Amino acid sequence: AVVSTQSTGEHERAEEEHTHEGCLVSHIQSLVFGGVDGIITSFAVVAAIAGAGYSSFYILAIGLANLVADGLSMGLGDYLSSDSEIKFAKLELSREEWEYDNYRAGEEREMVEIFKGRGMSQEDAELVIGLTAKYKDVFCNEMMVHELGLQPPSDEDSPVKNGLMTFLAFIVCGIVPITVYFF
Repeated sequence: AVVSTQSTGEHERAEEEHTHEGCLVSHIQSLVFGGVDGIITSFAVVAAIAGAGYSSFYILAIGLANLVADGLSMGLGDYLSSDSEIKFAKLELSREEWEYDNYRAGEEREMVEIFKGRGMSQEDAELVIGLTAKYKDVFCNEMMVHELGLQPPSDEDSPVKNGLMTFLAFIVCGIVPITVYFF
């Protein structure tokens, strides 16, 4: 990250550049789960087959079949899990938006209590929430995080990409224990 300081008259402000475009940071969980499961599962399968005394042909056949089947299973599981999580978050966000529209004062009181519970004074909590509540999207997103413990859904969320990343990581890491038997 690049940090620069800009002067705006009376105040200086630091700007830190965060760029994540085109990188795999948003899929790190899928990559780790897929990779770890791929290498461990493949190792266990080929070790068991080799330990039973089967030839390299059988080890490769069963190992590759397991690699593809388990990779597809993991990828599909990640896709379904991510899709369900996003749908649930969208449902909860719509509920928070409805509550904001219909019971705003109650929602504000609830957030003040949450912030007080985290150590903020009554006066400061009311100030912060009063300002935040002026902006429906910001307030509802804060309710998602602080009340429900959920990250608000993002347009960048992609269950398909998550599933694909898990599958690819499974294949790339899972092929490692099998490659010994190609030679």
